[in-house]
Amino acid sequence: LVRWPISLPQKGSKITLGGPRNRLGGLRSLKVGVAFTRFQTRYFQGRYSHLKTVSYGPCQTPTLGFCVARHVEIQEFTPEPFWTLKATVRHRDSTPKVPLVTDLEWGRGRLFNQDAAEILGAEVREGKKVMRVVSLTSKEQRKTRPCGLNTVEMLKMASRGLGMGPKHAMDVAERLYTSGYISYPRTESTAHPPGSDLLSLLRMHADHPHWGEHVTELLQNGHERPRHGVDAGDHPPITPMRSATEGSVGGGDAWRLYNAIARHFIGSLSPDARYETTRLELRSCPGEGPALPGDGEAFSAVGKRVVEAGFTKVMEHLAIEEESLPPYKEGEEVALVRCEVASGMTRPPGYLTEAELIGVMEKRGIGTCDPTSLARTHSVRRLGVMFWCSRGLLAQLLRRGCGAGMRRLPRTSRTSASVATSTSAPAGPWSRLSSASCSCRATAPSTPTWSSPPSARTWSGSSI
Repeated sequence: LVRWPISLPQKGSKITLGGPRNRLGGLRSLKVGVAFTRFQTRYFQGRYSHLKTVSYGPCQTPTLGFCVARHVEIQEFTPEPFWTLKATVRHRDSTPKVPLVTDLEWGRGRLFNQDAAEILGAEVREGKKVMRVVSLTSKEQRKTRPCGLNTVEMLKMASRGLGMGPKHAMDVAERLYTSGYISYPRTESTAHPPGSDLLSLLRMHADHPHWGEHVTELLQNGHERPRHGVDAGDHPPITPMRSATEGSVGGGDAWRLYNAIARHFIGSLSPDARYETTRLELRSCPGEGPALPGDGEAFSAVGKRVVEAGFTKVMEHLAIEEESLPPYKEGEEVALVRCEVASGMTRPPGYLTEAELIGVMEKRGIGTCDPTSLARTHSVRRLGVMFWCSRGLLAQLLRRGCGAGMRRLPRTSRTSASVATSTSAPAGPWSRLSSASCSCRATAPSTPTWSSPPSARTWSGSSI
C-alpha cells in the first residue's frame, strides 16, 4: 500500500504515536491513514454497496480499541451478590434535639456467603447492645497543591469539571491564547523554567473580584514555589498572562476555561491543604462473660477536620469535606442503635469518560498535544462508535456498524458479514461480542488479542 522504510522500536522501548517526536508521526501517520482508509473502504464497498467511508488512523484505531476493550470487559462481567453489616452507635451525650450518632463500616468489608453474614449479624444484635471503643487515633495529613498545568491535565479538567470535549476545549484555549489571556496551550511540561517571574503574574490578580482576596493574602505572606514537575523542553505550563473577568473574555465557555486555568495557576502557588483525620475503632460486646480484646466484630469510622484550607480556597472543587465525630473516649462503651445485614451486587467498571480516555492515551504513548491527536476522541465519537450520555462516553459499538457508515445488517446476513484478512487471524473482542450488539466483527487487519489494551509497539508493527 505504501512504500517507505519504517524502523520498528526496539523491545522495551516506548513510542509515542502521533506525538511531535514520533518517528511515525506527522506525514507518515497521514500517509498510513489515507492509504489504509482507501484500501479498506474499497475492500468493503465491493461487498456492501451502502458503505461510504471506513476510516483508519494509526492513533484513532487504537484509541477506539481502548473503548472496545472496556466494552468487552463490561459485557463479560458477571455480577455477584454480597452481604455486609451496617451498624450505628449513639454517643452518651446524645439528645433528641442534638443526636450524636455515628454510622460504622464493618471491618470484614463484605462477604459472599449470606448465611455467614446473617450469623455474624445475629451475634452482634444479640449481644449487650453496646460497642466498646478500642482505639481512637488522630493524625495530620496534607493534600498537596497541583503542579503546573499541561495540555493533558487541562483537557481532563475541561472534560471532567466543565463538560467540554477535548477538541472544543482546545479550540477555546487557542482563542484565549491568540487574544493574549493565556500562554501557549500545547505543552507537555508541568514545571516552570528557572527564572520565571511568577510573582509578577500573580500580582496581576490582586484586584480580581473573585480571587483577589486570596492572591493578596499570598502576596502578603509569601507564595509557595510550584511543585517539582516535568520539563519536557517544549513550552512552559499553561498560565494566565493577564487578569480577566467574565465580560472581558466574552463569557460562556471562554470564561469557564479561563476561570479554571487561572485558579489552577494561583492554586499551584498556594500552600498545601492540611487536615486532621480521626479513626475510631470499635468492637461489639458478646452477650455472656467478660469481653476479651479479640472478641466481637470490628467496626470503624473516620472523621475529618480542616486545619488549613490552603490551595482549596481558590480551587473550591477540590475542597476537603469535613466529617465530624462525637467526642468518644478510648475504652468507653457506647449504645448500639442498629445492626442490620445489607445486600448488594458487584458492578462492572464504568464506560470510559473522555477524561479517562485522554489519560489512557497518554499512558499508552498516543500523543495528546499535536492538533490531530486532540481530535481523536471527537473523531471516534463522530464515527458513531460513542456518544455522550449522563454517565460519560457510552461505547455503542455498532450504532452504524464497526466503522463509519456500516449499517446494522439483517440477522440472517450477519454471519456472512464477518470479515477478516485471514481465516487464522487471532480472535479479538469483536469476535466475542454477541450478535445482538454487533452486526460486523471485522476490525483492522492483524488485530492483536485484546485481553488488555494494545501496546504502542503492537499497533506500530502488526496493525500497519
